[in-house]
Amino acid sequence: LMIIIHLVACLFFMLSYLSADDPITFDGYSPTECEAGVPIDADGLPIYDPDGNEVEVFGTMRNTWVCAKGAGRDQGKTTTEIYLLAVYFSITTVSTIGYGDISPHLDNPTEMAFTVAVEFLGMFIFSYTVSNLAELVGNMNVKNKEFHEKVDRYLEWMRDKDTPTNLRDR
Repeated sequence: LMIIIHLVACLFFMLSYLSADDPITFDGYSPTECEAGVPIDADGLPIYDPDGNEVEVFGTMRNTWVCAKGAGRDQGKTTTEIYLLAVYFSITTVSTIGYGDISPHLDNPTEMAFTVAVEFLGMFIFSYTVSNLAELVGNMNVKNKEFHEKVDRYLEWMRDKDTPTNLRDR
């Protein structure tokens, strides 16, 4: 289960990079992961596209859970913090708890499809675990019942043989 949780967390984080937009570069400017707004040049003036229009540029990962949840490296998070957020998503999704505070970006079909697949995996793991526990408890009851039946047969045999009561009770 720990391996599955780790793999799901790593894949969830990796998918945000695989589904990121290509960087938009012009006039020596390249957006960061989770940037929003109008790019500014070294003099503090807005950068314009070749047609002279002010360009609004967003980070390359703007349509991913990383930017939506403030988990980008340029938003001050370390790799460990981002991994812990992905593990948190993995545990809540695989365990079918699903708080929803860390979730795929709704405009990212890759993240949505991955989350649906992980939810099915979680349902499978949950149902497999519950069925195995039910079988284990059921087997415990069968063994307990067999034991009591055996004790009852011994007691009946001792009554038939007129075994003294103190010996029978012992």
